[in-house]
Parts: sequence; C-alpha cells; structure tokens
Amino acid sequence: ISVVTYELRLLRNLRTLALGGNRLQNLPKEIGDLRRLECLFANDNKLKGVPAEIVKCGRLQDLRLDHNDIAFFPLEITQCRTLTRLNLSHNKLRELPPEIRRLGNLADLSLDDNGLGPTLPEDLARLAFNLKHLGLANNCVGEEGPTLKRLTNLNELRLSGNRRPGYEVRDKAS
Repeated sequence: ISVVTYELRLLRNLRTLALGGNRLQNLPKEIGDLRRLECLFANDNKLKGVPAEIVKCGRLQDLRLDHNDIAFFPLEITQCRTLTRLNLSHNKLRELPPEIRRLGNLADLSLDDNGLGPTLPEDLARLAFNLKHLGLANNCVGEEGPTLKRLTNLNELRLSGNRRPGYEVRDKAS
C-alpha cells in the first residue's frame, strides 16, 4: 500500500498498528485519533517525518521509524513522553535536537546507520536514568565525550562502524 486512508480514525481501540514494508510517504493526521495506540511500526517506508497529530497518541510506547527517509529528527516525537522505545535507525539524520531531553522514559534508543556526529548533544545525557540500550553504530561519532560517559545505566551501547570525525556520509544513490 502507498496510502493509509482517513478511515483509520474509526479504529479507536487499536493498540498496535503495523505499517512496515510499504511505500508510505507520509502518515495520515488521523493517526492522532488513535488515543489507545501503544505501538506504531512504520519502518521500511519512504517517510520524511511524522504528522504533528502523533502527540495525541498519549499511550504511545514503541515507535519504529527505521529504514525511512527522515533527514531531521521529528520534534513532534519529543512530545510523546510515554515512549520507551524509539527506533530511527537507517535514516538520514545528521544531528539530534536539544528537545530529545524530553523523552525521559526512553529505555531503548536506536540511531544506528545515520550521519550523526562527530559530537552528541549534552541533552542526550538527560536520558541517563531510564536509557538501557543506545544504538549509534555506523554514524560519524568521534570521541566518546562527556555525553556518553554520563549514560551510566546503559546495558548495551553500539558504537561499531563509526567513521573518523569529518568523514562525509554520502547518499547511497551517489
């Protein structure tokens, strides 16, 4: 499928919505009507962001947006305070916004295979209390720096395949 229709809003008791592996270029704003939604799997599509209405999904815990075309961290996500798992791996992210600090309930944050680095924002360290798994493999993260050293509750840290600072990540099409 390449389009999700507005009729999605009729599924008000939906807790899990799996839309992965389609050709979706955007999610409908009606996703905000799914107030009981806990898991949204929109991986392996062509998404460039998420609708602002996603903040209305007040029970959203697991958001998977990996393998899309997202170039900028969707700030709307930072208002989803119930998130415990966020996967933005295999996108085109170059930096993390300071607002990431709002996601204090995150236990699992996957950011592998983007273009992040060479430094990470200090605001990432504000997730230290609950964050257990952090994926930063195959980015451009240079020195570990003070941010990673403050994430003392991590059980898993993926840093493999990071390139030297200044390395340019080329678009896969070039």
